[in-house]
Amino acid sequence: MGRRALKAFENEIAKIKSEYLKTAVKELLVKCSDKNITMPASSSGKYHPPFALGEGGLMRHTKAVSLFTERTMQIMPQYDGWDWDVPYCAAILHDMCKYNNDSDKLSMKHPLEMATMIREWNEERKNFDNIIEEDYARLERVADAVATHMSRWDSDPKTGEKWGELPSKMEHMIVAISDMIAATTNIDISFDN
Repeated sequence: MGRRALKAFENEIAKIKSEYLKTAVKELLVKCSDKNITMPASSSGKYHPPFALGEGGLMRHTKAVSLFTERTMQIMPQYDGWDWDVPYCAAILHDMCKYNNDSDKLSMKHPLEMATMIREWNEERKNFDNIIEEDYARLERVADAVATHMSRWDSDPKTGEKWGELPSKMEHMIVAISDMIAATTNIDISFDN
């Protein structure tokens, strides 16, 4: 499925410190559809800047969110250590279930779908002999940050059905704010390729 995502995000994956979280991100990306690498970040074109539209737009948007998350954490001393991985992994994974079906229609509930996928992957490994409890707990925090990344836009615009939660921790806010900035329609970021 998502083999192209491994190649697309190899630079971002290389920055993850925890081997457990690095393995989780790699395996979770492979479980996701490659459509997430080829599709635009916005199906309507209204809610993302030009660099995030067209073929590969969602991938470029995700790279921007990862960059903004990394830069934000550089000024926050609590993210100097292993906790750095939590918002950073969430930034990489936050939209990778947006197109997780065979159609070109995006899933509005993608934050919850990705968070569920993360938690299921983590739970499958809970009883392994070599699991470090802190890594398990960090990946649960990644799932929480992914689940809350849409912040106040956590409901269906047509029906008003609420399905998400608001960010409640700093690491949630970092990912949500980075995502919001990367989705601001009047910014531009250049990419090498």
